[in-house]
Amino acid sequence: ENRPGQYESHAAYTMPGLYRVVSGINVFDPKFNIASPGADMSVYFPYTEKQKRLTNFHPAIQELLFSREENDEH
Repeated sequence: ENRPGQYESHAAYTMPGLYRVVSGINVFDPKFNIASPGADMSVYFPYTEKQKRLTNFHPAIQELLFSREENDEH
């Protein structure tokens, strides 16, 4: 499919008490898997290169994402 832009599929939403995207974007579409020219390859690397991941940040990220506590920061 050749579409003029990336987010046309964000066209239909329903929100009757819950947020539900009827037709969202396909994150597995190759157009979303492109690093810009000049991107720092020490930051943007294939997901298979697990040894490059900054695993020391994982606990803090999990706390931000999954904590039930709300504060001034988030």
